[in-house]
Amino acid sequence: MEFSIAPFLTGFFIFEWVVRIIMLFTVPRRRKPSSANAWLLLVILTPTLGAVLFYMFGHPKLPKTRRVSQRQVDIMTQKELEELNHSNSKLFASLDNDSHKSLARLATVLGGMPPMTGNDI
Repeated sequence: MEFSIAPFLTGFFIFEWVVRIIMLFTVPRRRKPSSANAWLLLVILTPTLGAVLFYMFGHPKLPKTRRVSQRQVDIMTQKELEELNHSNSKLFASLDNDSHKSLARLATVLGGMPPMTGNDI
């Protein structure tokens, strides 16, 4: 009885193309185009490894416990910032330049922290 590797290679080849096609529809959901393109490139080049890495690290949604913890930290941070503002309002930077104001607003919205005095940035 002879052993032939050809059926295994054919099966693996078909499996990799099935993975590529499935990932083509799975990866772009709820993801930035640049991120989706990077994941798709990895999956197309190395389908098996790419799919495993995607399912390990590529999910855009955090686990529920992590989201709850993050919400709690955000609430605590907001309370502390309000207390700081009431106790020491000079700590928060007052910006005169309009372009700096828009950048500060963007940083505050994205990072959750307003600009403060006492630094060189």
